[in-house]
Amino acid sequence: MTAHHLHARRQRLSQSCPDTLLVFEAAPPGGHRPYAPSSALSYLSGIEEEGCALMLWPDGRSVLYVQPRDPDWERWHHERLGPQRAGQRSGVDEVRPAKDFERDLKAALTDCSALGWALGQDIRRDAWLLDALHSTGRQRRGRGMPDIVDSGRFLGRLRLRKDAHEVDAMRRAGHITAAAMNAAMTSATAGMTELELSGLLTAALRRAGAARDAFGPLVASGPRTCGLHAQPTARQMNAGELVLVDFGARWGGYAADMSRTWLLGSSDAAPQGTGALLEAVKEAHRAAIAAAVPGASLKAVHQRACEVLRDAQQGLGLEGPLEEWFPHQTSHWIGLDVHDPCPREQDGASIILEPGMTLTIEPGLYVPQGAQGAPKALHGAGARWEDTVLVTQDGAQALTSAL
Repeated sequence: MTAHHLHARRQRLSQSCPDTLLVFEAAPPGGHRPYAPSSALSYLSGIEEEGCALMLWPDGRSVLYVQPRDPDWERWHHERLGPQRAGQRSGVDEVRPAKDFERDLKAALTDCSALGWALGQDIRRDAWLLDALHSTGRQRRGRGMPDIVDSGRFLGRLRLRKDAHEVDAMRRAGHITAAAMNAAMTSATAGMTELELSGLLTAALRRAGAARDAFGPLVASGPRTCGLHAQPTARQMNAGELVLVDFGARWGGYAADMSRTWLLGSSDAAPQGTGALLEAVKEAHRAAIAAAVPGASLKAVHQRACEVLRDAQQGLGLEGPLEEWFPHQTSHWIGLDVHDPCPREQDGASIILEPGMTLTIEPGLYVPQGAQGAPKALHGAGARWEDTVLVTQDGAQALTSAL
């Protein structure tokens, strides 16, 4: 992503919320948890380092705050960009030391009429902002406090449609993910543990050059496939059981998300009806992708998947409302975040699909152990089939399609 493209993004964002001082922060250095780059800051500046911040002024100016080069710190951690390289990469109007950010923002609060802030993401930073507003209140000479708006509300609208650079990155992430999934499916054998299978996935991503996962691999077998976000365990997988894997790679900061479910070993060892349950989910997946066309909504895509699964319910012997067996939505937005934001003033399910939008298609059926209204043979059987897809002029294209 060039500095020119990043500048254009910032300009579009500023124009969408005039008279508003927009502020974006990354987590500070240090801490015990692995650092996760701020997707908002990365989207607007191309900077993924900790402790940075970006201020977009109502007059169009952009000021980036970065940590200085520090040989002692870098010896223990990693090399920082420093002000000069950060400025070249981002194309901002000015680069300032990160230590000046809070002071500069307090000064700006005395004049701005509206402030864009990522509310609710960090309660400590929200508390700091309230204190800063209180301390600068007297200097506003009776004008009252500035309006505070959620900056994610404006940014989510811009991030819905991906440009060619973003699509290329997501396509590469999708191909790496699909190849790793293929390697895992062909290598999985009875007696292998879920943790071993998870390790195969991660190793395949690393061999392909993906430095980071989109999220930690979810691996489940047998009755554990009914857990929607089951973490891998030391449980050994058995022939005839379903195995469910949900994971994704990152490339250039962009995520892929893919799920596959399969019968391990010979299908002759599987309980009666398990194969039919899996086929129903795959058919719902195909129908939902066919429905993800420009002009449709996420709600319509979900309804199409539900229609197919409801038609399959009777043959599977699953009684009651479909929501008992399919408790989640068919889709979520995806990009820099696995669950990319959408405009917060709008229900994401009602957004009309346009070319360049990226989302997941992931119908599923889950029959927990002891479930009422389900054949005993299906107890403990869960299946999900998911791809990351790109909406095109002609329909939807799976980006995780190399499998």
